[in-house]
Amino acid sequence: MTFWTLVLPSLGLLVLGGLAGREAHRNPAWRPLAAVLFVLGGLGTVAALVGLVLLVLYTQTTQ
Repeated sequence: MTFWTLVLPSLGLLVLGGLAGREAHRNPAWRPLAAVLFVLGGLGTVAALVGLVLLVLYTQTTQ
């Protein structure tokens, strides 16, 4: 599993959350969905980046 297979779905959730947030300005019923998508996308992206940093640190210390 590569880094991009973890990051791209998370970035997709961020984009969908942003689009739903834009729609929420017109229709307040979209706010909960926008919040959930944006938070999940953000958490997934941060988790993937932390995983990448840990992987780099691990490979540098085991060489």
